[in-house]
Amino acid sequence: MREEQLRSLLSSLSHLSEHGDIPVHAFSTLMRNTRVDLITEHLHQKWLADSNFGRIAAQIILHLRSIDDHNISFASGCLALVLRDYKCKYELRNKSRSMFQNYVRTINHLYPTFRRIDKCMGNAILDPLMDCLDILTDEDAEDRDVRCMAQIMIESGKLLNEVRPVLVENLIMKLRQIICAKDIPLSEETNVFLLNIIDLYTYRWDSQAIPDCLKRFYEEQLPSDARQWEYTNRSSRKRTTSLLGVPGSSGSTTSDDPSPSLSHSRTATPDNASKHSNISEAESLV
Repeated sequence: MREEQLRSLLSSLSHLSEHGDIPVHAFSTLMRNTRVDLITEHLHQKWLADSNFGRIAAQIILHLRSIDDHNISFASGCLALVLRDYKCKYELRNKSRSMFQNYVRTINHLYPTFRRIDKCMGNAILDPLMDCLDILTDEDAEDRDVRCMAQIMIESGKLLNEVRPVLVENLIMKLRQIICAKDIPLSEETNVFLLNIIDLYTYRWDSQAIPDCLKRFYEEQLPSDARQWEYTNRSSRKRTTSLLGVPGSSGSTTSDDPSPSLSHSRTATPDNASKHSNISEAESLV
């Protein structure tokens, strides 16, 4: 496959992910026709440029692993790129804050995936993830940095608190200091995110323990996909129409496994014709 085709395919996958459908067999064909190092490098470029692509990359890695559970070359290649960027994290941040933010988002999505594939692989990026979250709230932080960190903690704070409770506690204390010191000009939305994280930490990310008055407050202040108790439910619903379309449960499911789900639903929707058109376009590139 030519590099231009590969870039077009990844762009199509990014678009299709917004609708929940990706032609799963495209990845199998892609792996047969393209060098692993070429695919991983293009994924690497895409997750640095696209704030939403880290989640897609994690599911691609998990799916390709499910095809051949004895071959970890693809996952290892992605891990190597993540660790390579970590070594030059400050240079990456100085070059582009948005690229660094996307990098941290990607590590956040890759951690549970690597953890599921191999515990050592997961551990290899856990401390880099925690370190990068800390960097996002350092003295040079801007509103977008703090917001990125807040969004990650809202999404993954429960898991991170289980594996690195002391480091999460330190991050929570830094957020308290940021709110009180007001040295970093923060938007109203970012301030609400920070309050949300502190409340989630206080109630140990237990949606049942969060008082209704706080839930109502955040329902009024935050978009629905930013609320932790709704994020869990929304994520579970999306698992019925996952990005990779591996046959699974057709109903709403939940799982204690933090890795990206690979279930798929074939429920018809009004815009299926448009979706299938996009899928066919992506398939034609393979």
